[in-house]
Amino acid sequence: MTGHIRWQIRRDMPQVLEIEEACFIEPWDEEDVVKRLHVRNCIGMVVEDCEQVAAYMMYELYKTHFNVLRMAVHPDFRYEGKGRQMIKQLADKLTLQRRSKIIFAIHEQNLDAQLWLQACGLVCVEIVGDEYIFEYDYEMECLFNGDQG
Repeated sequence: MTGHIRWQIRRDMPQVLEIEEACFIEPWDEEDVVKRLHVRNCIGMVVEDCEQVAAYMMYELYKTHFNVLRMAVHPDFRYEGKGRQMIKQLADKLTLQRRSKIIFAIHEQNLDAQLWLQACGLVCVEIVGDEYIFEYDYEMECLFNGDQG
């Protein structure tokens, strides 16, 4: 079961921070989240399920791609397709906004995230320090599927 994706607003902060605490070894605090959201090219989105924030993502807009800073699903809402729903939301925006890639940097020790991204169709394209760089490449996806764009 999926939820409704919408822009993140101020009143979502307690639930976003709860997801941070539940999902990350080094969770961001409110100051970290606010600082990033005040950057002009940074977007925060949440997946709402029964008026509760079940998942969220923060990403940066660049000319050719989206750079996902954070994406997490609350443990109570996992295995319901909410993470895939967020990736699909970004993928659907790619050609509309003339971008072609979604990029994630995942810590080498976060095997669950690496395997999940692979299951979602992303490919590890590079290792930089202790991070694995995963990409969803719309142009390559179209070539594999035989689409013409």
